[in-house]
Amino acid sequence: MHWEQARPEDQPIPLTDLGRGRGALLAIAVASLLIFGLTPWVTFIAPHHQTRTGFSLASGPLGFLWGGAVAWLVSIALASSRRTIAQMRGVRAILMAFAAMTASEIAVLLAMSPGSSPRAYVAYDWAWGSYAALGVSLLGVAIAARFGGPLPAPPRVEPRPPSLPRPPLPRPPHTVH
Repeated sequence: MHWEQARPEDQPIPLTDLGRGRGALLAIAVASLLIFGLTPWVTFIAPHHQTRTGFSLASGPLGFLWGGAVAWLVSIALASSRRTIAQMRGVRAILMAFAAMTASEIAVLLAMSPGSSPRAYVAYDWAWGSYAALGVSLLGVAIAARFGGPLPAPPRVEPRPPSLPRPPLPRPPHTVH
């Protein structure tokens, strides 16, 4: 019967289906984690020459950078475990917030980084890894905003043929008193 059928957006999707933004979001999450752990984010020139990755910055003086990495790990779990279009669309907002976390952390780094002072000379350059993480994070926000895609069109129900009009019932005679 028609009323017992599930809505099209509630039909199960295989976990291996990488459509509707799932594959793109998983690839972006993995790429962001690789950028976090393996690419240079900052190169210190003075007081000593040193290159640091996002992972080494988070393990050291900038512990708040773990937030973006953890958000990407949770995003992998959220994106890969959604089984219906409705579930995928339901986690869009949180996936967008998680994807934006790395971008906001890098914005804080770029805007509020300390400089040299009369007591300590510090010179550094932001390396390509920090900009790559920023770009991947913003791309992740855009992909997460469309996670699950549009709602499918409702199934077309064939209209019933119009029924023939019934003739009016005869009225009983009206007695006047």
